[in-house]
Amino acid sequence: RISTRIPENEEQALNWIKNNTDRSARLLYEDDYFNPLPSLLPLFVKRELIGGLYPKVFLKHGFAQFNHRGIFGKSHEELSLSRLRNYIEHYNIKWVFCFSPKAKELFDKYPAYIKKIRSMKTIAIYEVIRKPDFFLKGNGRVTAGYNRIKVSKATGPEVILKYHWLETLKTEPELEIEEYKILDDPVGFIKVHNNNVTEFLVYNAY
Repeated sequence: RISTRIPENEEQALNWIKNNTDRSARLLYEDDYFNPLPSLLPLFVKRELIGGLYPKVFLKHGFAQFNHRGIFGKSHEELSLSRLRNYIEHYNIKWVFCFSPKAKELFDKYPAYIKKIRSMKTIAIYEVIRKPDFFLKGNGRVTAGYNRIKVSKATGPEVILKYHWLETLKTEPELEIEEYKILDDPVGFIKVHNNNVTEFLVYNAY
């Protein structure tokens, strides 16, 4: 049967996201083969997401994936607090949504850093105790949308944005940009040599 209705449990999660999160950080949402919601989150609630799309999308960018088998290419058992914290900080994650027993067991281990704040039937919601930041290096303000990242109030001669690199990226005004490798992700982040330019746009020129 094909349905265009969102299940009640998922609809509650959407409403919670709208009312209790903002665009300062990303959501880490557990995916599976039968749940289309993670793919629709950016459209429905205008939030940035880690994970989602589909577990069998074989792209290098799929390293940043979360499903019942694990997170970021690691099984749940491999993720110590220090390793998990490293990923969370690099990908600017503030909220976690999961439903598999192994994922819940992992996040329940570290309540001083990842606090469970809500349960909705099968879904558990956690908040990470950290200050959101989309800059790996430098400071400023970031507003992201489809195919565009707007940076304002940037400080310093270069910044590293917590966004994945594409070879087709360009900037306006034209600035030098390059890939910056992070952790064990096969796709790095975006490094911009802004030379003290405080406002610029990064976009996909295809």
